Amino acid sequence: MCLPGFKTSYKYKSLYTKCMDSCSELRKKNAELESMVDKLSNEISRVRDIDEFRFSDCGVINYGRVYDALRRAYGEEADVNISDTSFYLIDDDEMIKFLKLDPTDTFKYVPDKQSEGTVEVQVRRTSELANRPSKFDFDCDNFAFRLMGQMNHPNRARHIFGFAWAGNPCHASNWYINQDKQVISVEPQNDRVILLVDAGDMYLPGYLVVA
Repeated sequence: MCLPGFKTSYKYKSLYTKCMDSCSELRKKNAELESMVDKLSNEISRVRDIDEFRFSDCGVINYGRVYDALRRAYGEEADVNISDTSFYLIDDDEMIKFLKLDPTDTFKYVPDKQSEGTVEVQVRRTSELANRPSKFDFDCDNFAFRLMGQMNHPNRARHIFGFAWAGNPCHASNWYINQDKQVISVEPQNDRVILLVDAGDMYLPGYLVVA
């Protein structure tokens, strides 16, 4: 036999429990939304900071000196291609600040299966797989092209920064010429900045160098 009011009190208790569970779930969802908003705000702020970033004027270098510096650094066999007649040099400290703002290094590396092995093997695989390219790869050249694209902004486009294919197996990376007119290697996958002559076999000799 049920006591008077037992069913009613149990019903309200059950509704109360469900209500509290719903409130708890709503608080959880609200916290998740606030976290997403914070991340989005931070990303918008970073994009704005990158767009507004400007390098200071620390000197100018002309086409001939750029060409000579790159041939000395990457080797006489390097195919050097330069787009403009003169450029601004880049201060090392400012480049490090820019790389900290830029998110290129945070992208996930997704290897292209045909990019493994020596240059000769890569060329053969590229020819064999020309009609079946990978849809989802994001490897060294994609990192390097993306970072070069970030530098090709109206606020920075006339500063001496470029792209290079170098080493064996072939590897894509970036470079710039600093305030002391030294060629500096930039690894876009981890933001490592080092004198090209000290960068190692992965970055030398150069095959195709573009500014």
